[in-house]
Amino acid sequence: MAAERGGGPAGGNSGSQNFGGVQVTGGVIHGHVAGGAHARVHIDTAPPGPAAASAERALVEAAAALRAELARLRAERPGAVEEADAADAERALAEIEAAAGGGQPQPGVLRRRIVTVVDALTGVTAVATALGALRAAFEALFPGS
Repeated sequence: MAAERGGGPAGGNSGSQNFGGVQVTGGVIHGHVAGGAHARVHIDTAPPGPAAASAERALVEAAAALRAELARLRAERPGAVEEADAADAERALAEIEAAAGGGQPQPGVLRRRIVTVVDALTGVTAVATALGALRAAFEALFPGS
């Protein structure tokens, strides 16, 4: 039987199915499934609407504002941020701007860059508001991520 081999019950799904490492609960798979190390599936069902484009712009703007705030802080108070931390934050912010502004931003990539920025700037109170705005813009673009 299909259910015994992990293929799910014939004719539909009334519970959970396991397709070789992919767990489906409360639905049926129609389409691509990837499994294995570094496997990815990207399914684009429709182009992003105006709300997504606006949220992407907001993330780019928040990253640019934080970069500007960081540059201003470093100019006004040299040594306020460790050089290595500032470099890490600058690099990650540039990558956030490029990834979010290039269409179809990937939440995992952006989340990792934001974590880098947060780690680099934790404790730098002068940029806390701009850092919070960056995190809020990410949450608006990818709610619950």
